[in-house]
Amino acid sequence: MKAADELLVIADGLAFDEDLAAEHLDGGKTVLTLTAEKAIPEGFERIDREFAWAGIMLANGSLVERLAEMPSDVDPQSSLLRLALQSGTKTGAVPDSAVSDHRWTVLRNRNVLQAFEVNWLNGAFSPARPIAPVSALADYAGLAVLKRHSHPIKAARAAGGLGYALAAIALLSGYFGYAAVGFVLAAIAAFAFRFGSAIFSILNGRVARTGARRVLKVLPGLLLEAALIALAWYSVEASERVPALFAIVILLALLRLAAEWQRTHGFPEMRDMFEDRGVIGIILAIGVLVGQLVPVIQVFAALVMLVLLFQTYSSRITRA
Repeated sequence: MKAADELLVIADGLAFDEDLAAEHLDGGKTVLTLTAEKAIPEGFERIDREFAWAGIMLANGSLVERLAEMPSDVDPQSSLLRLALQSGTKTGAVPDSAVSDHRWTVLRNRNVLQAFEVNWLNGAFSPARPIAPVSALADYAGLAVLKRHSHPIKAARAAGGLGYALAAIALLSGYFGYAAVGFVLAAIAAFAFRFGSAIFSILNGRVARTGARRVLKVLPGLLLEAALIALAWYSVEASERVPALFAIVILLALLRLAAEWQRTHGFPEMRDMFEDRGVIGIILAIGVLVGQLVPVIQVFAALVMLVLLFQTYSSRITRA
């Protein structure tokens, strides 16, 4: 390692908020600290009477050369910490609240690990509310698998593959005259897609950083909607296909519009409901079974429109 290089040191067993760490290291070489009174009982290493090491530092790479000159039985982390402080590396204080709310901790026992896990999951992912039952069930299933499965990414990919397969089988079912079965399969596909998406969202973050990831993120939803449109077309007599096509397209467009309105106006519960394509599949399957698919779609679309109108009107009154 060259002297001009930067050395990032993270203490053994440290679990921390990445955004908070990046914020404090943004200014360059820094030793992060906590107040000793708060940190020492939590397992952090003492620096002096007032401060403890927060477990992260960004220092000069030349410290490695100086560490190599020390006896082989010294503790590398503690020695690097002392060398960094002796060389004049500045300190940056991590707020004590980060320790109190389990965003910054040393994983010294199972209870601490569980507290950090709960806090991390709450910050990384918000499961759908029960008002969107299929999405909520998929989200909580994803959380359960994430906690217990040794390879959650594999489980998420398998669920995604299953979703695509079910969507294809749903289309074939509609084509061969089993539209109700097709709608149910589309609902199960929606569950599978949401399950995989929940795991990926937690592990990789909500933001799709590349164009390919953005496409893969929206593709399942588009495929499901295409399947629902095709199933609506196949499920009615030839004379009713145009009204059915028009009704399902309007319904899906209204659902997208309603979900976007909830996103911009801060109603996540309602947004979850409008984005739950699994529920749509189940409702449309019932419509097929009772022989009233087009009226069911029309009534559903009217209800969504009424909700949008009511919320828009209420929002204007509130602003006034």
